Amino acid sequence: MWTESEETQPASSLAEQSWSEIEADLPLNTNEPAHPQTSPPSDAPANLLFRHGWPVPSTICPHPDEARTCIQLPAFGASLLDKARVISSRFPFAEAEYRNLRGKTPGLEEPEIPHFEKVFRIAATIASIPNVQEARDYDDLLILTAWHCVRPGVEGFLGSYPKSLLCPLSHAAPPIALDSLSSAKRFIFDRRAPIYLRYLLCEKFGLRTCADLENADLRHLLRSTGFRLIRSSAVPEVAFAGITRGEDPPVRPWKLTLRQELSDDRAAELLINAALWQIKYVARYDFVRDDERFARLVQKMDFKQK
Repeated sequence: MWTESEETQPASSLAEQSWSEIEADLPLNTNEPAHPQTSPPSDAPANLLFRHGWPVPSTICPHPDEARTCIQLPAFGASLLDKARVISSRFPFAEAEYRNLRGKTPGLEEPEIPHFEKVFRIAATIASIPNVQEARDYDDLLILTAWHCVRPGVEGFLGSYPKSLLCPLSHAAPPIALDSLSSAKRFIFDRRAPIYLRYLLCEKFGLRTCADLENADLRHLLRSTGFRLIRSSAVPEVAFAGITRGEDPPVRPWKLTLRQELSDDRAAELLINAALWQIKYVARYDFVRDDERFARLVQKMDFKQK
């Protein structure tokens, strides 16, 4: 059963607010796709390439770190964020209405749906967005609205994030705990976790570019929020699919993983991948033309093939 440990801070009195005042500032189109943006320097080569949905850094500029600074992380659309803020402003009213309807309306007591999600649907209806659960961006709105409802000390709002929106597990549980989820609950987690993490990385931690993400101490940042369900080195790929893939990825996974304790075999594999990347994209060796030179380098580095 899904449980909700977060307490809504009671609202003793709720001043009515004109919806028309809020609605006037609300853009209608919220289905804005999020794509990585690049701001290449003026001397960038014309043959910019994309792999796995992301620019290949070495085709932006020859300096690896500068290239990654040019690749911006995709932000949530402004209209989507505005809509989440508007729905969150109706949360105290929706909470009061939920309590009035509890026990009177069939289906309101569905145990598999977290408490916040039930109230969110009512809040969306109050905000003139009926049947929000049928919207294509439902999960985005739900997760973002929950973030905006966290207002410690403000009556009628939440003191902490409603963690059961992702799954019934504690966010402090180790990654292996996800294996205990049913297939249905794991499906929900896999859908919503990327949205949660994107907001955490970009809005809470203030990371804006691939260089920011690569150089951040994600382990420390995630621990500060109590989130351990996904390994810190895996978080960038979960939040931004494709960002660590390819020969020259926007975020180099070995830079993330080497911050953690690794087995000897895994560390060796990552170091070899990092060395090959360094040779190809920094030293710029031509593997065909300079094959003998490369062979001598490999021998000198004492790589052992099994």
